[in-house]
Amino acid sequence: MPLPPFLHMRLLRSRAYSSASSRSTASSLLGLRTALLNTMDEIDGGASAWQGIPARMLDRLRKMDALLEPVVHKVLCPSQLRIESVEWQKHAGSVFEMIATGDRVYPCADWAQAKKRVGPFRRVFAFFHPEVPEHPLAFVCVALTDHLSCNVRNILEEHIDPQAVEDPTKLTHAIFYSISSPHAGLRGQHLGKPLIQQTVQHLSAIPNNALQTFSTLFPIPGFREWLQGYILRG
Repeated sequence: MPLPPFLHMRLLRSRAYSSASSRSTASSLLGLRTALLNTMDEIDGGASAWQGIPARMLDRLRKMDALLEPVVHKVLCPSQLRIESVEWQKHAGSVFEMIATGDRVYPCADWAQAKKRVGPFRRVFAFFHPEVPEHPLAFVCVALTDHLSCNVRNILEEHIDPQAVEDPTKLTHAIFYSISSPHAGLRGQHLGKPLIQQTVQHLSAIPNNALQTFSTLFPIPGFREWLQGYILRG
């Protein structure tokens, strides 16, 4: 019986780090890279193994980003992922729990807020891997409106009748207001761009849609610090 993916990978790392004491760091990391490439291809649940990486090991992994990046991209290549529109009736349960608690930008305070994000005039699109269909790898939240929104709070706090009926011919704008990965081990793997691109394709395929403008309200990391420094420097 094969070792669970997480345990298998943990043993691989232990061996690699112990060998580092008797070999050069570069040689050890190159061996780890080769072992991971082979293992991720051969073991069952290779994609899910990346979700099982505990937070305390992430510091070690970040030091090897340059070597691990091709491994992660090979396993989680966008061409191997499928995009789905998350729906309350279809995905209620673990998927919604991950979306409700895994939004690093605007987390949901309760189930009502999570349900609202897939209600009328709202969409959530997520990437899934065939090996772990119950785990969204990354997701994006979208608001469908008839105008260009400039304040995310207006989107989050807008009261919408859950029984409201959409008229796609009047929805001219798609506003992307939050994008996240609920799995710490998968953050920084550049799934955002392909996720947004495929989401645009899906929205554009809505029958009788009038979408003309696609916009984002994503926060810019580090912008406040840059602006404060710019002002202080005169």
